[in-house]
Amino acid sequence: MIVLGTPFPDAFVVTKDGVFGAGLNVTFFDNTEKAEVDGLEGDDQIFVLSTRAGVVTTVIGGLGNDVISVLGDVTADIISNDLLGSSGLINHGVASTGGSVYSSVSAAGVAVSVMRPSAGALVHLQETGSNTAVSEDGVTDSYSVTLTEAPTTLVYVTVSAGVASDQDRSRQSESILVSKDGTTFRKALVLVFSPLNWSTAQQVTVKAIDDVASEGVRKRPSVTA
Repeated sequence: MIVLGTPFPDAFVVTKDGVFGAGLNVTFFDNTEKAEVDGLEGDDQIFVLSTRAGVVTTVIGGLGNDVISVLGDVTADIISNDLLGSSGLINHGVASTGGSVYSSVSAAGVAVSVMRPSAGALVHLQETGSNTAVSEDGVTDSYSVTLTEAPTTLVYVTVSAGVASDQDRSRQSESILVSKDGTTFRKALVLVFSPLNWSTAQQVTVKAIDDVASEGVRKRPSVTA
């Protein structure tokens, strides 16, 4: 995985979960083996807060007067947008009143996402728990979908289950199905929002297809467009 900056001054944050900055939001997958961050041109700032175990992480400043900070505070604005809106970090500082033993202790930041239409976040997904997990023995899960702003006309949101790869299908390994009522499951469905119901949550139920392949724990996307 290679993350490239712009010819202008950029600011990146590297964590065990991914690389954020320069308008990018790049998260690591379970099979990511190597990650390279290249600031290219410009006076860049790269803040390395953590790295992922088992992933070789390389940071290259490139041209310009670059600053690479390891385990320090994030002192620059990080511009990183994704489908969840504008993402950023809340820094934590540790102060010691009873001595200096804790003065140099670093505290991890908190990742946040700001939902607003101007950031391109027009669809809001809310999981029922910390994640959406299903199994082939019949355990289902669900999440809700709303819009972030009232539309002027009807809006159609298509939710489609992630398609199994050619390699998976050759082993008769299937993906997931989605449903609006929790009873009838399909490969894809359409949610309809209007100027009246745009903020009313519509539930999507997810279940795994019971196939003959032995997959173990897998991650499958449920794509909303």
